[in-house]
Amino acid sequence: MVTAARGDRLAVNALISLPLTGGGPGYTCERILAEMVDGATSTALYTPADRRPRVETGITVHAAVPRWARSLPFRSLSAISAPLAERMFAADCAADRDAAAFLWGDVSPRLIGWLRDSGTFIVREKYNCGKAVSKDIMARAYAGLDAMDAYPAHQYSAELIAAEHDSFGASDMIFCPSPMVAWSLREVGIAEEKLVATSYGFDPLRFQGDSRALSEIDGPTFVFAGYICVRKGAHILLEAWKQAGVRGRLVLVGQIEPLIAERYADVLARDDVEYHAFASDIGAFYRSADYFIFPTLEEGGPQVTYEAAYCHLPSIVSQMGAGAILRDGVEGHIVGSDAIADWAEALDAAERERGTEAYRTLATAARARAENFTWDRVGKQRREALLEKRDALLPR
Repeated sequence: MVTAARGDRLAVNALISLPLTGGGPGYTCERILAEMVDGATSTALYTPADRRPRVETGITVHAAVPRWARSLPFRSLSAISAPLAERMFAADCAADRDAAAFLWGDVSPRLIGWLRDSGTFIVREKYNCGKAVSKDIMARAYAGLDAMDAYPAHQYSAELIAAEHDSFGASDMIFCPSPMVAWSLREVGIAEEKLVATSYGFDPLRFQGDSRALSEIDGPTFVFAGYICVRKGAHILLEAWKQAGVRGRLVLVGQIEPLIAERYADVLARDDVEYHAFASDIGAFYRSADYFIFPTLEEGGPQVTYEAAYCHLPSIVSQMGAGAILRDGVEGHIVGSDAIADWAEALDAAERERGTEAYRTLATAARARAENFTWDRVGKQRREALLEKRDALLPR
């Protein structure tokens, strides 16, 4: 039973089960917490290890392995650091009646028990789809490639799925950063009243300037950004590129899954395909492109889609890749299947659309829509939603 105090004061204690690195879910969590702060709301972040190369926000971080020890190998310490971070977190939540426990990533049943016993208000963040749904999506994808030996089964163990479901049951509210995350939780029977629609965002300061990473060509440029892997639909995109008749360029930016690198070596070696393992300025790639393309199979709230929109790029995405920002035919195009032929047709249609008034309308709408998803707006929305839900559940 929740026993926290009512009122405007709120202490948001967040726990992320991953080490902070300055990127990934840790970056997202940190930015949201930083923007939730106001005169009545404070935030703190608990983590097994602080491995950030630099500190970019002023939020308080409690790490089992402090930042000064970030060069130590984390794997050798994780068995100790993760339980220690949970213990510190639970104790601080129990000590403050105004605290809300904001859970990111995999958390142990023991932590859930501590929070329940202390009557702490529990908030769950699902930065990807529910594991039970994700497991089925990924298993089908790897089976379709006849590559089950590369399927990451350890991420979807029965123990992890059960622990996640237990955390859903204990939560007073669950932030869903995209409609597809909410869908995945409904699929596993989570009550609608627990689900809170929200989004992720982006930092406009990262996309200032007018530099371009690529030279102009006579034809459209499509850019994909992120881990080039089965989960992100890289196999769909590369197969579609082979089938499509586009006289243009496909640019892939990010690390690549070994299976994709091996299976599609012939496509990656083509003259009309560019691969860049790293980009210090991803905005320069967006500014060099005509479309952002992202056939991801399983996603939470893809920040790359928000970023591309801010850079005036219409997007061609899957339903998962649309996040909370993109609407079909308004800021881009949603391809509602993972069929190779449908993605090839989307590529061909985009080549025909480029340079038209319809294309310019999409680009303008994408930039205007993105303005609503900056981190400051996202953080404020999160804070207001949390206060409203907490006060609605607590006794008067």
